[in-house]
Amino acid sequence: MRKIFYLFLTMLVSTTAFAYNEDFGATNVSTSKCKEHNNAPTRSASVEEGEWIDCSVEKREDGYYLHIVHENIYLNCATAGAACIAKLDGNVITMDEREIFVPGGASADCICPYDVTYDVGPLQQGVYTVVITRAGYKLAEFSVYITEFYRNRFNVEDYVTKIESAVSKMPEDEIIYDLLGRRYTSFPYPGIFIKGGKKIVWKGK
Repeated sequence: MRKIFYLFLTMLVSTTAFAYNEDFGATNVSTSKCKEHNNAPTRSASVEEGEWIDCSVEKREDGYYLHIVHENIYLNCATAGAACIAKLDGNVITMDEREIFVPGGASADCICPYDVTYDVGPLQQGVYTVVITRAGYKLAEFSVYITEFYRNRFNVEDYVTKIESAVSKMPEDEIIYDLLGRRYTSFPYPGIFIKGGKKIVWKGK
């Protein structure tokens, strides 16, 4: 009888955990207006402020929610906004940010800084690894502690800097630049890039 009770309890816990993860996702996604236009591979005044990810935690009836404000993310000037697809795998939260275009609309030959805001959850209390991607390509990775009143800010440049050591060993004509002047060994996400002095519009794999 005791074995049957433990078996039932195990099944109940497993089912509850699955249902909990099944409800997980990104909600309340919003995109600010364009802060300025930038169609050259140079840094402008607002770019110097850097690209930041502001994280805070809110406790609700169904669990904890991670509130994200992705500041100064560069998107195409013709974008209609951004969408976010969030997935939870163990203690790893992956948030894929993607541009949205009006059906039939074409991308413009320029980029612009935006602020993208969204909530991710529900989550249980604990330490998580957060991976933010852009159309499937890793943009940043950091750890957060999900508990009430938690708040922190992460500079995306800190993650990009880790790529510099590999880039510095490459021939100049093989280095890929985004329109902010950041250097990569390969195309980091779909967009407009400079390689070998030529502009390349990369649409992804």
